Amino acid sequence: ISTDGTLGGPDMELQAEALAAAENPVIASGGVGTLEDLLRLADLRAGGRVLAGAIVGRAIYERTVDLAEALAVLADPAATRSQRRGAGGDSEGRRS
Repeated sequence: ISTDGTLGGPDMELQAEALAAAENPVIASGGVGTLEDLLRLADLRAGGRVLAGAIVGRAIYERTVDLAEALAVLADPAATRSQRRGAGGDSEGRRS
């Protein structure tokens, strides 16, 4: 949460630690600023678990993440990370 609203990217190490330690579902919060950030969170594995979700707020209001596109890209479990990354934006997932 310390990165909440920064759009600077989530703390992936902290997210992995929380995921590995928690017994309940974990929802990532803080720092999401691009589609690439969401893809990195979707790919995160720790302790044999995956995140239950991610909170995206400011990135939607600032239009650095298109919600409809993010939902569509992340909804396809068969897509590889590189295929999902090609869904839009630059190499970092940023939209113009």
